[in-house]
Amino acid sequence: AGLYDQGALYGTLMKNQMADVFSNSFLLELCNDTCVDKTGIDYVKISNNRNKEFCIYTTISDGYACVTKQPLYQEGKAHLEKMTCAKEFHPMLRLIESDYKEECLQMPFVKGKTMRKYLEELAANNETDEIWRFLGLFREGFYSDLPLKNEPSMEFTKIFGDLTCNQELHWVSGVEVDLIADNIFLTEDKWTYIDNEWTFDFEIPAEYVLWRTLSQLCDSSLLGNIITPESIDEFINISENTASVFVAW
Repeated sequence: AGLYDQGALYGTLMKNQMADVFSNSFLLELCNDTCVDKTGIDYVKISNNRNKEFCIYTTISDGYACVTKQPLYQEGKAHLEKMTCAKEFHPMLRLIESDYKEECLQMPFVKGKTMRKYLEELAANNETDEIWRFLGLFREGFYSDLPLKNEPSMEFTKIFGDLTCNQELHWVSGVEVDLIADNIFLTEDKWTYIDNEWTFDFEIPAEYVLWRTLSQLCDSSLLGNIITPESIDEFINISENTASVFVAW
């Protein structure tokens, strides 16, 4: 007894930015083609390692055409309803359209090139300057017209804790915190982002959102030598202290 502490292990994986590639359990469902045809479900993800108000399950069905999100508990209804109230916050990004009814959030399954894939193709062609030019435009879409300040609200500290950085940053409200490049797709004339679960109506540092987006690209075999922790800190202009606070958040 006491040899395995799941909470401590998960904390270590998060600290090393590896939590998204590990799972403590798997469900393998085997059936014949007839069974698949009857259910129409192509993929299921259950997110239950959260507080009850955030526990949901996601299904992709109809030949990878429709995405559905539903609460695991009654406490999670408000979480899904809030996703329909999110507003677009970046000139380069378009929020995927969704429809909420009967405690169910539905949206189309988006196909296309992800932002990660786009950047990896540039890296494969040795177009490093174009990578940073593109990311510069992405950064300015966040920073534009935002004043620098260091005034976290009570709502912010309630979610992210009392630890604060000693640097003024660009604070913005209504931004999606989990804006990972794998959830951003090139569609027509804009990039479409999906899965806007973690959009808050209080102000959050834009640098923190950018830091999260770029940090998740460091594990790419093509981008890892270009987008490094050091280059990220310099690119978004944050101090070593601020970077350590971002890790803690």
